[in-house]
Amino acid sequence: MGYYDKTSDRPVVSDERGKTPDDWFNELIFGNEENGVDALFHLIESKAETHLLAALHSPRDPVMESAAYGLMECWISECGYIARKDLQRGLLALDEGDIDIAERVFVSLIHAHPDWAEPMHQLGTLRYMQGLSLESMRLHRSAIRLKPHHFGAWHGLALNAVELQDWNIARDAAQRALAIRPNCTAATTILERSITELVQIEP
Repeated sequence: MGYYDKTSDRPVVSDERGKTPDDWFNELIFGNEENGVDALFHLIESKAETHLLAALHSPRDPVMESAAYGLMECWISECGYIARKDLQRGLLALDEGDIDIAERVFVSLIHAHPDWAEPMHQLGTLRYMQGLSLESMRLHRSAIRLKPHHFGAWHGLALNAVELQDWNIARDAAQRALAIRPNCTAATTILERSITELVQIEP
């Protein structure tokens, strides 16, 4: 899929057939697989995050997964094509274990786009991998302030709280992640463990 730059003059409230994000949402939720793929593309192109967030609560797993993918596509594309390509370069470096390159890319993007949540979230993920849980938590919280419905940042915050054995934060962050994305099994696992740990701590 190709996506337009943030400065594109292309209308984002309807497509060439006159359909609105509401129409594409209904096709994603109730349509067949082929219609769902087309609807997802248009919701991403329209930056229809509210509709994609609602779709996360569909009872159909494929729709939930499509909605999560769509939101992540919106988030990595927020600052235009060039910034997206740079972020993808950092993500590829992170996947390949090139931590130094990934760090330079994410830090540079944060400086260039201080209101963009995604590079903060990704740098937070990198810091978690380095065992720097407090710094990672700070970055995830910064991402959440910019994008309160970023389920990945809430999950990242919960993971770090587990490392620090701060079970209250782990529980609360996992609950927030699940409130946004109910089928996040990793957050469910953290929530269950946090509750168990808190029960054991109680006098």
